[in-house]
Amino acid sequence: MNRNKLTDAWKNAGISEGYEFGVLTNEIYKEWSGMTAKDYKGFKGLRKESLRDNMSDIEVALTDLGEIATRELVKEYKPYGLTENKKIAKAGGDVAKAAKDFWKES
Repeated sequence: MNRNKLTDAWKNAGISEGYEFGVLTNEIYKEWSGMTAKDYKGFKGLRKESLRDNMSDIEVALTDLGEIATRELVKEYKPYGLTENKKIAKAGGDVAKAAKDFWKES
């Protein structure tokens, strides 16, 4: 799974606290969607349901792209700690945003 590969990369980059994974995930989501994961769930009218299970194929693809790009950037730039990883997560989310913007313009 892509998500497990990403969290493994983050662990190797000094991320250990549960809340830090959420912070980094939100950076990816905010960059491509303009919303945190919690905000996105609210936007979709979800309470306890899985966000991914209620996404369109495009939304899942954009989420995956942001996570894969982030993982590859972590491997390449080797950030350490939350502050450095937030910058990388934002850059990964930006890759997904560029794809989303291109798709919308097509």
